[in-house]
Amino acid sequence: MRELKSTRIEGKTYLFPIPVIKDRKYLIFCPNSLVAEKIAEAVRTKKISHPDLISEYFVFLTYHTDQQTKIFVPSPETMSLLT
Repeated sequence: MRELKSTRIEGKTYLFPIPVIKDRKYLIFCPNSLVAEKIAEAVRTKKISHPDLISEYFVFLTYHTDQQTKIFVPSPETMSLLT
């Protein structure tokens, strides 16, 4: 399973999978870096399903400006598991 790393783009925090696979690129928008770290850890420890898999933990939001990279947000259930 791919690892999730955090990045900031235009002041917003995102997670992205590494290694990047061209036809399976995505970002996960996070409200802040602390939430991003918690999500990455929850995926790493299998508390929640990896975003590469279809799951209830992440909801499709939109496409990035490149029109290929999907952007997801954590579902309310995911956010409740992080507290």
